[in-house]
Amino acid sequence: MLDSSGDVIGMNTAVAGTLSDGENSQNIGFAIPVATIESLLKSLAAGESVVTHGAFIGVEIESNTPSLQAQYGFSVSTGAVVISVISGTGAAAAGVKQGDIIVGINSTAIQSAQDVTQVISGLKPGNEIVLHVVRGTKHISIHVTLGHEPAS
Repeated sequence: MLDSSGDVIGMNTAVAGTLSDGENSQNIGFAIPVATIESLLKSLAAGESVVTHGAFIGVEIESNTPSLQAQYGFSVSTGAVVISVISGTGAAAAGVKQGDIIVGINSTAIQSAQDVTQVISGLKPGNEIVLHVVRGTKHISIHVTLGHEPAS
């Protein structure tokens, strides 16, 4: 996928919308952003599979918003709010709790749920990370060993 300047911005992965008789209909395209592709090039060049990376913390998260902050009285305005912790995962074993707000992973500041996904996508199961979270008004660091992403 190229932009109007001819720069690569992504890789098409699927197009949905062709009718069973082969006629085209309203199509929807799906693509992998170039930043994701770039992060996988080293692994691909080394002959590693990029499909099995699937590092998994074990939390369901949502970006902190002004409305969530007001509703729950959060002491910070950015980060990723832990909506739930999945039992049997690294997050559960490390003591991450519902309502924690992830504001950093290792040395990377976290502004949103998307930032968490981006950081974790570059890691592998078995890697240990330090989650910097706000719990109430306390800032704490939690060491989490990443697991495998469950099959969907």
